[in-house]
Amino acid sequence: MFLLGLKFSKPYGPKRREEGGFRRRGGYRAPKRPLRGADDLSDSAEKILPNSVEGVLPMEDRVLVELAFLMRERAYAPYSGYRVGAALLSVSGQVFTGCNVENAVYPLGLCAERVAVFKAISEGEHRFTTIAIATENGGTPCGACRQVLSEFAPDLRILLVDARGTVRETSLRALLPEPFGPGDLKAVHRQPGT
Repeated sequence: MFLLGLKFSKPYGPKRREEGGFRRRGGYRAPKRPLRGADDLSDSAEKILPNSVEGVLPMEDRVLVELAFLMRERAYAPYSGYRVGAALLSVSGQVFTGCNVENAVYPLGLCAERVAVFKAISEGEHRFTTIAIATENGGTPCGACRQVLSEFAPDLRILLVDARGTVRETSLRALLPEPFGPGDLKAVHRQPGT
């Protein structure tokens, strides 16, 4: 199955979707051929995505924004009602998605951005270039997500999109100018006198 030229792994095909199964191996890999246009969207995607996104962004960014919108629809947010979807692009060209998952014990929930990062890490990807985040109001990642993202991509581009399709670009450096990182731990692990 293709969505704007991104090939979904076999478990995402129509048969698995009808069965309700969404297991997958790996992320989405952009094919060697050019990405396709909006007519390649599935019917469900066309109902979700605002028309204002079309024609405004470069194709690669548009794909990320549209996947973030799709993931936002899958969010489990019965307590806050604040649904978030994320699509994270790795250096190798794979896209890993996530949605927020709330829990009745509030601190146990996970943000969409961290879900996407953890999926990517579990599949062997550790370097990222861009993340698209879809929310109702174009909100920025929380502090915990900023810190997790900075571990792997301190110069990450961030595309924030609201429910109307308005996209705003920023960077992780702008949102988290002085992250805590591996270098901060080296000072703790030094032996006295070395």
